[in-house]
Amino acid sequence: MSVTKNERAVVVISDLTELPPEKDQLYTFIESAGRVVCETLLKNDYADYVTLYDASATKANLIQTLQAIGAKATIKAIDLIVMLHGSTNRLGFKGGNFNTATLPTDIAALNLRGKLRLVYSTACFGSSHNDDLRNAEFNTSIGARKVNTNGAVELPVILQLWTAGQKIKDALAVGENPLTRDTADAAARLFADFNNLSYKNEIDSDKVLVGNGQLRISSNG
Repeated sequence: MSVTKNERAVVVISDLTELPPEKDQLYTFIESAGRVVCETLLKNDYADYVTLYDASATKANLIQTLQAIGAKATIKAIDLIVMLHGSTNRLGFKGGNFNTATLPTDIAALNLRGKLRLVYSTACFGSSHNDDLRNAEFNTSIGARKVNTNGAVELPVILQLWTAGQKIKDALAVGENPLTRDTADAAARLFADFNNLSYKNEIDSDKVLVGNGQLRISSNG
């Protein structure tokens, strides 16, 4: 079944800067760049483009937003872009680091089966969230195996190909080119090792896709 622009919505949830002062500049840049990329590449392809930034990037706001959008009779497909900090089985929403195992109950209660489509996450350890997001009734979920370092290259490529009509698995394959992914990971390992950072042995930007890899933006999957 085809889904037109007027029948689809996207939610972008982003908050990366609730960190110690020495990391503020790095994450402020990453956060700002991700938001610009999403708005530039997605806003014109959705009837509803909803942002949950900074103080709005709470778990409760995400649930309420999905409920409000899903209640619209005109909306047949909802996509979600997650740009939060992550750890194994946990997502760092504003004001709380939540176990993603709580998401299936909260989101499934909204009765949006068939409308919830793609989750693309730049969060670290995002692959550990995939099954919970699928159990929350999203059609497809994509996340990194461990610490994710290649978002700056991958995110714009994937979103550009996705909005051009590529299957999500094909967009991911191009965006996550092993050469650029492995180069980014190697550089991050060197930086972490030089600065004796605890995550130096947990860097792996390789993405895991769970669900319908044939999904296109123009189809409800």
